Amino acid sequence: MKQRIFILILIILLFAFQLLFTEQSENDNLIFRWAFLLRDDRGVLTVLNQKYPSIPLKAGDTFKIFLQPVKNAYIYLFLYDAEEELYILFPEKFKKEIKEGEHYYLPDDTNWYYIKEGVGTEKFYLIVSTSRLLEIEKLYKVYTELLAKSVSREKKYNAKHRVIEKIEILLKEKTAFSGIVELPYPVAGEWRALLDEDEFNAIEVKTEEFYAKKIRLTH
Repeated sequence: MKQRIFILILIILLFAFQLLFTEQSENDNLIFRWAFLLRDDRGVLTVLNQKYPSIPLKAGDTFKIFLQPVKNAYIYLFLYDAEEELYILFPEKFKKEIKEGEHYYLPDDTNWYYIKEGVGTEKFYLIVSTSRLLEIEKLYKVYTELLAKSVSREKKYNAKHRVIEKIEILLKEKTAFSGIVELPYPVAGEWRALLDEDEFNAIEVKTEEFYAKKIRLTH
């Protein structure tokens, strides 16, 4: 009798382990890492993460962005700045091949973005998917083409906000997905040429097919 109970418990444990392994495998379908590195006018570095989800900045502060696609990750990073201008910071070109495991720093080399004078909020839209977001790519292409043409401000404004509205819809629809795992991930190596630091903790994201986050830098 005791032997039968033991076997039954063993079968249940094996079944539970299999379910857990299957769920983890599904949630590991998309993996990438990201970080915002903020540096004040004294050179003090702070990494934007779960502990510091939003940090007020001031004129003269600088920041750099770290991105690393690891597995099945099409990364898009849009900026809607304090002057209500829309830019895509990553990728440089939609059709450009993004290498898995490659470290990307924005801006590149030893350059840093800097905060200008004035009060406002810089809104960053970080969107990552297992497939290209062709509709957003098309909307943004239409917007940038209009910027180069002699058309009314209204047309440019409407085209810009069609991109933003589509992104906001994705944020509302997709951020409800469960199974997203976010954990600190130490990054070291060639980045030390940028700052006198041994390493920093990026955020490693593991999920099934989609991730979206709005990041605000206020100043």
